[in-house]
Amino acid sequence: MRVEKNERFPEGLKYSFNVMFFKEKWITLTRIDNSRHRADRYGPHLHRVDREEVDYSVELKPEEITEYLLKVAKQIVGDQKW
Repeated sequence: MRVEKNERFPEGLKYSFNVMFFKEKWITLTRIDNSRHRADRYGPHLHRVDREEVDYSVELKPEEITEYLLKVAKQIVGDQKW
């Protein structure tokens, strides 16, 4: 979604990209979004079903996210530790 460019959304985009997997029910394997995660933290970050912590070290352009998420999802499905 296009939003006004500011310090929270420097690209002028608010986004959430999800990869889901059906295992008796739909499960979000991984997600990258740039919405506020905690009261004090904005910016792109990665969620993974197999980890509790959120990874803020992800620095991708919006057009690079899909390929990256599919790679992460394949890794998660291959590990099957969740």
